[in-house]
Amino acid sequence: MTPQTLSWAVCPACESAVVFRALNRMRRVACRCCEHRLHAEDLRSIDTKDWDTIDLPDALLGAISTLWRSPSVRQQRLLHTTAARLAFGTHHDNLLQSATDAAERWADYGQPAVSVDIVRAALIRELSSPDRSLECDRRQIGLAMLLDPIHIDLYSFLPDTRSAFAEAIRELFPNPFLPIAWKPEWFTSTVRDLAAHIYDSRDFAAMPILADALQDAGCDDEQVLNHCRANKPHARGCWVVDAILGKS
Repeated sequence: MTPQTLSWAVCPACESAVVFRALNRMRRVACRCCEHRLHAEDLRSIDTKDWDTIDLPDALLGAISTLWRSPSVRQQRLLHTTAARLAFGTHHDNLLQSATDAAERWADYGQPAVSVDIVRAALIRELSSPDRSLECDRRQIGLAMLLDPIHIDLYSFLPDTRSAFAEAIRELFPNPFLPIAWKPEWFTSTVRDLAAHIYDSRDFAAMPILADALQDAGCDDEQVLNHCRANKPHARGCWVVDAILGKS
């Protein structure tokens, strides 16, 4: 199978990264965020080798939506909680911790808790300055994860925050250029029990053990095994755990 390649560009008007498929016959295209006209010669390619290194979350989400499917509301909410944990941590920020906990419960149960309105109001009160800053990013992420529908405005964040979103995307979604052929025999009772334990307890230190259990069950997909064994933070919504538990 010939590897797929997409085209993308950073819009000079709104700074979002826009992804397109099959532009060889197009002379000009419009940014999907602001309708600014882009020249095809300004576009760059993105393919499977770029997935682990590109630092623009807009381009990564564009690739997912173009090659696979659009993220679910649950995944959009968990994308923000994961980015918040990666960019800022949450244990030393009671308000962001409350927002993250409430958003994860909302993602799990499909409806907000009573506390969401209180936390959301507190975040709005703290968003007094429109200037870009890490503190503003922190509050914007906290607020976005508690909105319905989720509003993803990734190009408004600072570079470090965008980088955290890119890592969060790679945690929640597999490389869309490398489709995975999941096999039912991989999902043994041991594998399912381990995945449920990791999801419920957030015991992500057990991810390498999950890789061993998958390998024992016959899984030979390097993307799956390498993700489980990667020395990097994992989070609720991890694409391997979700696949095993049938979550989307």
